[in-house]
Amino acid sequence: MQRRVAIIGIGYTTFRSITLDVSFKEMMFEVVTKAYEDAGVCPRHDIDAFVTCEDDFVHGRSIFNIQTPDNIGAVLKRIHTLPADGMYGLADAYMLINTGLVDTMAVESHSKASNMVTPNYLVAHAMDPVYNKPLGYNPYFIAGIEMNRYMYESGVTKEQCAMVAVKNKASGLLMGIR
Repeated sequence: MQRRVAIIGIGYTTFRSITLDVSFKEMMFEVVTKAYEDAGVCPRHDIDAFVTCEDDFVHGRSIFNIQTPDNIGAVLKRIHTLPADGMYGLADAYMLINTGLVDTMAVESHSKASNMVTPNYLVAHAMDPVYNKPLGYNPYFIAGIEMNRYMYESGVTKEQCAMVAVKNKASGLLMGIR
């Protein structure tokens, strides 16, 4: 049987394009402090488990979970760290609450991607680390080269590729994705 799940408090930082004056740890602490006050809970006594979300590439660590418990009040508590968007964290918390193992969870998500001087640096992490990334070229340039090779090998035309893009955009619009 599904349990009823509700969001009982929220907290957020100001939205700015660049946040060089504050670390991600300080951002996390500010947000959770506001959320706990809004919900009227104490993380030490009232929260059973925590979820924190962030794309690791942004701050260059592959195990950001060692950086987060202190900042959100989760020391010696159950904590899930997700290398993903905050929406995944909400889904994760919803599912965990529905298992019956926990009753109250905190979900935190942070990002400092706006401080990236060169966004292609981040995109480059999605490239093949052995063959493509060491080339040092713009990721979109390499994707173009790969697409040209695919079209040459398969006989697919530019028009057919464009039709796939049109179909996918139309599907996205139907689903409310922009």
